[in-house]
Amino acid sequence: MHEIYIAGKYEDRRRVKRLATILEKHGHHITFRWYETKIHKNRTPHELLFMDINGIVKCDTFIILFPLSGIPCGALIELGVAYSHLNCKRHISIGKYPYSSYMFLGIDATYKSVHEFIKKELK
Repeated sequence: MHEIYIAGKYEDRRRVKRLATILEKHGHHITFRWYETKIHKNRTPHELLFMDINGIVKCDTFIILFPLSGIPCGALIELGVAYSHLNCKRHISIGKYPYSSYMFLGIDATYKSVHEFIKKELK
């Protein structure tokens, strides 16, 4: 199965956690559960940054879950990190891009919703 990192807005962490739970039930491993609030306890932003980067470096599949509104600035930075590591072979986006950008040229698969992603990827 796959080593997966899911990027998204912190405010959207419940959606990210639901997707992660589904992926884990299908045998995949989530490389860093940044969406779990207990992880943030007693950690500096610097430590959390390195934990994020380590999760991205370990993944072979990177998923960016676009929020229903707003721009996921941190997730876009994480997408750039994923592009820079040869270990990460697949880049998937779920949801509507907030704008067009050359950053999205490296996306291997795009889905309009989590439902569509699950239907097509987790057969």
